[in-house]
Amino acid sequence: MSVEMATDLAHFMAGLKKTITSEKMLQGKTLDEGKRVMIFEVYEKMCEILYKCKDDVFLFAHSFLTMEWNLMIRSSNCVNMNNNNVQFQDDALIFYFGKSKRNQYGLNAEKPWHVFSNPFAPHLFPILALAKYVLSHPDILQDGCPLFPGASQYERFLKIFYKVIDDNEEEFKKMGVKKGDVGAPSPRKGAITLVSSGCIVCPPMSSICIRTCWSMGPVKDRYIH
Repeated sequence: MSVEMATDLAHFMAGLKKTITSEKMLQGKTLDEGKRVMIFEVYEKMCEILYKCKDDVFLFAHSFLTMEWNLMIRSSNCVNMNNNNVQFQDDALIFYFGKSKRNQYGLNAEKPWHVFSNPFAPHLFPILALAKYVLSHPDILQDGCPLFPGASQYERFLKIFYKVIDDNEEEFKKMGVKKGDVGAPSPRKGAITLVSSGCIVCPPMSSICIRTCWSMGPVKDRYIH
């Protein structure tokens, strides 16, 4: 492609985006790209509902959701978690991820992700959610077994996720959420938004980037741990 054509194409795409945005505004459509962020109130309500349900599939969904939120990981990492990469250390549950979207070669795979207890709100307690799930699936404790074994666990989680929203449609509508607004990426977006702007003393951005596997640039990635 010539430089002139690349320039013209860039101008064309910029104009097209403006046109699409204007049409969306005129038609009253959302301007959001992808799934919306899950605010903490929605996350808490979802956990509360899943916590009270006794069906086995809800134990899975509750554990999956709390892990995705607290670890701030992508759904793909959550799906691929293995029990060999989970351990207790002091007062925390430790997770290790050998590969991520940004780290395809398993560099710094020895770095741990810590998850702590929340005894004051059992429905938000990720270790309790995981313990209930493991007790209902003791085979998971076999050496090298995935925490969420089976095919299509991502789709399985989404199916339960949307069922909860459908079954509690009015409650979620009051929070401004309807089916299709939020999805599997929404808890990660919500957790990151909460820790970065949900309080006046938030963690440093470098800590958030490390937790979420975002690049800070080659120099910072090398020296800030």
